[in-house]
Amino acid sequence: MLDRLMENDPISLKSGPDISILSTKQLSILCKNIMLNVMQSGDGKYLLLSPNLIYNQLIQHPAAKNEVVNVLIHSPESEQELLALIDTLNLVQPALSLLESANKSKTINARYLQLNKMGYKPTPLTFLAKLANKCPSTLRG
Repeated sequence: MLDRLMENDPISLKSGPDISILSTKQLSILCKNIMLNVMQSGDGKYLLLSPNLIYNQLIQHPAAKNEVVNVLIHSPESEQELLALIDTLNLVQPALSLLESANKSKTINARYLQLNKMGYKPTPLTFLAKLANKCPSTLRG
């Protein structure tokens, strides 16, 4: 069902940046912060209820098989409850995330500059741009 829902999505979950540039420590931190929404099918398999672009990118890393992610198992009681889950996770939640993403590049730049001011050595903007599949100037505010 999810494949059919996503068939016209403008972003492919199969292509992306070279994720192998992440250190194993970075990979571990990112994996621990992932929450996958799933439900169990009649044959005992778990079905993903909403796509997770970051997860799909991270599993491409050579060390990903050694990492764990969090899984939230939903047990919808009816088709109506299942459709409410799918609607909320695939439409409502992404709509709310637009609030955050509108100025993401500027936010990354501001936090990068602030970490520098605080005396820390943040991840280079060129590295971050490569992960985002963007030109480094995109992150320079």
